[in-house]
Amino acid sequence: MTVIAGLATNIGEPAVVIGADRGYIISTEEECIGELLNSLEERPIRVPFSFTMDFLRKRGVDTIEFGMNRKIYISKNGMSTLAHTGINNPTNKNAKKIILEPEEFLQDDELIKKILRPILVSIDNSEELLRAYKQEFSLRERIHQTYIPEIRRLFEIDRVKSTSMEPLSKLVLYEKEFHKVESEYIYATIIELNNESVPMLFDVSPTGAIFRSIYTTNGSGGIDALKCMRKSLGTGPGICGGESKIEIEVDTSRAVEIVTNAIKYSNARHSECKGLEYVILTKNGLETHFSDEQKSFTVYIEKIIKERIKRLNREIKSLNRIQGLYDKHKN
Repeated sequence: MTVIAGLATNIGEPAVVIGADRGYIISTEEECIGELLNSLEERPIRVPFSFTMDFLRKRGVDTIEFGMNRKIYISKNGMSTLAHTGINNPTNKNAKKIILEPEEFLQDDELIKKILRPILVSIDNSEELLRAYKQEFSLRERIHQTYIPEIRRLFEIDRVKSTSMEPLSKLVLYEKEFHKVESEYIYATIIELNNESVPMLFDVSPTGAIFRSIYTTNGSGGIDALKCMRKSLGTGPGICGGESKIEIEVDTSRAVEIVTNAIKYSNARHSECKGLEYVILTKNGLETHFSDEQKSFTVYIEKIIKERIKRLNREIKSLNRIQGLYDKHKN
């Protein structure tokens, strides 16, 4: 139900541009939210799109109400930014605190205890362990190790182990939140490198994995945004799920153009994606280009199905073309 995209420059002043749409679900039947959100994500999940749509049909869900909301957060010191995929819940808020405001996180004893359970309840000197954890925790070290275990723990607690969810919901959410290729967040911050302050772009996964990226997208409209960015950058899929090297020069203005065009391209192909805003991070801090547009809109499940059919038909056309090339090669 969203699209977020990020791109780092490769010439001129080092900068990172992150953009997002503003659409989010206002209300629907709570038991259907998980199925709907996950069906919109074009990723390899165990429950197929058609199964999910039939699930909604049987419950009489034919429309979803959406509104507009900000999906790009900025840190209080103005030196970091985080884009999320539009799901506002305790997990998302706590992840934001860990990544954007680590000092505040270290003051939140209840949250830390929640993350450390059941370790804390199994030992006598829990307060000593709490102090030791605070002394050890370093977000920069976590980034260097490409893993933030606290993020994975949050999703385990709040999203996967929820006892209120029926088995189908739990199955779909587990498959979404712990798919190792996709991320839930796009993050940019200033990293000290060779005595210089350099803005860097990162993918942050619900598994806790955090990897530096040159460009990336996420959300239900992420696949289309990625196609648009690849076309602009002259790139394509790389080795082991990565991306091939950018062959063109990308300065800040070009990065803004590519990111915003990718969001617009995705918005035009996904009924649930609306609006646009973006931020630019340089060594001097953040420059925000936020929108205060507020409106509500209705998305028909039937339209979502038709949009998916169009995308699948395009995919089939591409596969037929590739098959033809293979057949030609064999002959």
